[in-house]
Amino acid sequence: METKDKSSFKSVLEPFRFEKVIAQFSTSELNKVSQIKRFFELYQGDEHFREQVNDNSISESYVNYLKDIGIQFKISDITVLWQLSSDYFETLSEYKKLVFSQKNTDEVYAKLAKYPLLALWFRYSTLKEYSLTKFVQLMNESPWPSYNVKFESWRKRRIKNIHNELGNYGRSLDHPVVAIELAQGCSVGCNFCAYDAKKLETVFDYTNPENVTLFRQVATSIYEQLGELAGGALLYYSTEPLDNPNYLSFLKEYESVTGYVLCTATAGCDNESQLSELIDYYTSKKKPWPRLSVISKGVLRRVHRAFSPEALSNVGMIMQMKLSAQEKVKGGRILAEVIDKRDNDELSANDIPQGSIACVTGFLINMVNRSIKLVSPCYTSRLWPYGYRVYDEDTFTMDNFNEVLESMIQRNMMEKIDADMLLKWRDDLSYQRIDGGFTLTSPCYTQKFVDFDIYPFLGEMLNGDGCLYRDLCDALLLNHQCDPIKVSAVLQKLFETGLFDELKHFEYKNKSTYQSEIEFTELVN
Repeated sequence: METKDKSSFKSVLEPFRFEKVIAQFSTSELNKVSQIKRFFELYQGDEHFREQVNDNSISESYVNYLKDIGIQFKISDITVLWQLSSDYFETLSEYKKLVFSQKNTDEVYAKLAKYPLLALWFRYSTLKEYSLTKFVQLMNESPWPSYNVKFESWRKRRIKNIHNELGNYGRSLDHPVVAIELAQGCSVGCNFCAYDAKKLETVFDYTNPENVTLFRQVATSIYEQLGELAGGALLYYSTEPLDNPNYLSFLKEYESVTGYVLCTATAGCDNESQLSELIDYYTSKKKPWPRLSVISKGVLRRVHRAFSPEALSNVGMIMQMKLSAQEKVKGGRILAEVIDKRDNDELSANDIPQGSIACVTGFLINMVNRSIKLVSPCYTSRLWPYGYRVYDEDTFTMDNFNEVLESMIQRNMMEKIDADMLLKWRDDLSYQRIDGGFTLTSPCYTQKFVDFDIYPFLGEMLNGDGCLYRDLCDALLLNHQCDPIKVSAVLQKLFETGLFDELKHFEYKNKSTYQSEIEFTELVN
């Protein structure tokens, strides 16, 4: 294991934390921002209100309702957004570019300030977006202080793999390294669930001291094995966090072990007291959570009436009702084939629908059945209907979680190619031979490999069932007189880019190990 400097890592991220964004605004400004945010939530979640706003004919009943849920500004100050000239939006675009390039925005912002309320909203939302973008970028590209070099190397390859396979969605992920489920099943039952979560059976009982001990052991092992990467974790996945009545207690336990406050996304908006405690927890930490998935207009209205705009100022709300504009990923319960780059090369990455809702690049743990899986996001398909690949899985007990975790890392992860590695293109890639080389097409991108003498032979040999690294090198050297140094460098580069199907390699490796054990046993006997 390798120890890295935790303080220097945190100092790199510090300028882009959410609390640094809100510190740039006065209390009065943040109150106005929270009201504008609520207006847009109603616009996104209520199709009748949306129609009236678009027609510039908001009824008296909606005007009164807006006041009832804490929106005090004049509606004309915000609805002008739908009547503005293209010049204003060009200025807004210019302002955003200046913020992202860290250049002076005073002159451009002065033009936006013709509409003060909108200018405030754009300043806030642009700074928030910029900080989030930089935060994700640093988490993906900077060397996190991991204590396990093998895992760090594996994670970097998976991130490059995901960027290529999932396009814009893949680049937006911050890649949590672990999800710990505190229940078996889910009570919400969304008809569009991309994980096809089963009905809630039971929860991991916090009132059982043995369970708390096991949970802390799991959190401790994750931190000891992965270091500061443990700060990227979730306490849910295909479960509803608030199904566990002591979810907040588990959050606090994880924080006490690792020092990290974890995020929460929940659709459990019906338990007002539990939700209120969760919101208070994050407000006290100045974090932009929880994120609420709103599955009906009735839920939206209940939440807006129960909490003031200020109370929910840091709470994200995703409109998941049937008539919302939020697109649903065609996986799990609504699995369906979607046209992508492999079907139509004319499509750009922006044309491809979001291919997954998965985000964890690491370990999926369920505390109820004591299972652990090694997973990473992928494009949803018949092969991977939940939008993530499963590389390995095992179970653990009260006494051996750390050993199981270590074993999974050792048998599934490597820093570089070895002679016995089975090389094969990733299962989402479509291979095509062309003059001088080949192309590989993922759901979102096409990559061309030409103008290098080994490419024509290399592409063919890695297509289909693939071949062992040593056999590939021998064939390219003996049959095609390729430079062995070039071959080694090219294969290592392809490996680091995440283009190889590592799952197939480890299936082969584990099968070979098992076969060797059988042969050894037969020999001894």
